[in-house]
Amino acid sequence: MTEFTDALSKCTNCSLELLHLGYNKLGGFLPDSLGHLKNLKHLLLMGNSFSGSIPESIGNLSSLEEFYLSENGMKGTIPVSLGQLSSLVALDLKNNQWEGTITEAHFSNLTSLKELSILLTSSNITLRFDIRSDWIPPFKLTYLNLKSCQVGPEFPNWLRNQNQLVSVAVWHAKISGPIPSWFWKLDLFLDVLDFSYNQMTGTVPSTIRFSAQATVFLNYNRFTGPLPVLSSNVSSFHLDNNFFSGPIPEDISEQMPMLTDVDLSFNFLNGSIPLSMGKLGSLLTLVLSNNLLTGKIPDFWNNIPDVYVIDMSNNSLSGQIPSSLGSLSASLKFLTLSYNHLSGEIPSTLKDCTNINTLNLGDNKLSGEIPAWLGERIPSLLILSLRSNMFYGKIPSNICNLSSLHLLDLAHNNLSGSIPSCVGNLSGMASDLDSQRYEGQLWVATKGREKATLGSLPALGSPPEKGWLTSRDQQEDGNGNM
Repeated sequence: MTEFTDALSKCTNCSLELLHLGYNKLGGFLPDSLGHLKNLKHLLLMGNSFSGSIPESIGNLSSLEEFYLSENGMKGTIPVSLGQLSSLVALDLKNNQWEGTITEAHFSNLTSLKELSILLTSSNITLRFDIRSDWIPPFKLTYLNLKSCQVGPEFPNWLRNQNQLVSVAVWHAKISGPIPSWFWKLDLFLDVLDFSYNQMTGTVPSTIRFSAQATVFLNYNRFTGPLPVLSSNVSSFHLDNNFFSGPIPEDISEQMPMLTDVDLSFNFLNGSIPLSMGKLGSLLTLVLSNNLLTGKIPDFWNNIPDVYVIDMSNNSLSGQIPSSLGSLSASLKFLTLSYNHLSGEIPSTLKDCTNINTLNLGDNKLSGEIPAWLGERIPSLLILSLRSNMFYGKIPSNICNLSSLHLLDLAHNNLSGSIPSCVGNLSGMASDLDSQRYEGQLWVATKGREKATLGSLPALGSPPEKGWLTSRDQQEDGNGNM
């Protein structure tokens, strides 16, 4: 960086308007001589290894419109001088580890600001917003994305005049209490609504307006009341880990026909799974685990052919596993129905689902022999759990064909005979699973002690970040910790 720094120091009156050094292997501190580039409009330094803080001289760049510093190793403070950049439209500082305090002075003259993104890479909150409750920002944001910054404990009152927001994400920000009624009265038309990983309470109104293919993340809060039915434009719907109760609305498919990703797990929902969900022709993921649902698993899977994730574990569902699941032959990868009251045999139609990675049917009342086709037709299996059922007979020897298998749990059944000698050839058990995992858990009992292991499912549908350069990367462990 020495030559670059020297060049900047000689560039007091340069006419340079664009400096794009993104996605290289540059490191070190940002030079104070950046402040000499008085005509600079676009400063793009993302995707490098810069460290330290932003130099105070950044406030001299009166023409700067875009400042992208995401995906670096910055650990210092954000200088107050940033607040002097009256031409600044987009400020992207995400995926660094900022420290210190943000005050009104950091935004004092940002009259042109439209996009603000500050996300910390660590779950440890080292950056705090200390904003007066009566402060009125000089800008009108369209995109806001704050993560792992302490914005709370109260809902940020400075959003009160932000009536042009299109994407609002303030997550893992230590906000508690209800979302104030004035926020809903801003009459926003949203692509993204994300208040996940806070301690928000109260109910969620159904009056929010959304644009086509909108995403909603209100998970990991303390919202109560009946499940809200939102706009017909919502596609990604994540309300898991709250206190919603009552039945899933019977008309959810009519009210929200564009749903692709649904996660309602870890709530207190009861009643049966609505048959109308079979009309959600675009559905890709359906997670209803850890609720109080009863009745049968609907036999409607012929109508939603692209589903690749089904998790209905930890409910009180009964009856047989529907044979129409076999119609998901090309798509189904993760089927988790454990901890229910399901009975009967594993339907033979599942042998057509040759791409399944995880099949967890444990802790039910299933019976019959373990199908030989599991080892013949589903070579992609990584996790197979049939524990705590009523299966009998021998362990089929062709189970050894599952060379990618990482976890095999057949405990607590009525199996007899000997263990196939070829089990020692299951080479997949000697290697690590892919780093991307499903946020659910597979409970494994060893010598009377239960431990949780993560399932092997990619994290579900993160919301798009229009105006930012990389998609949201939500890091969490199986307990929902950031």
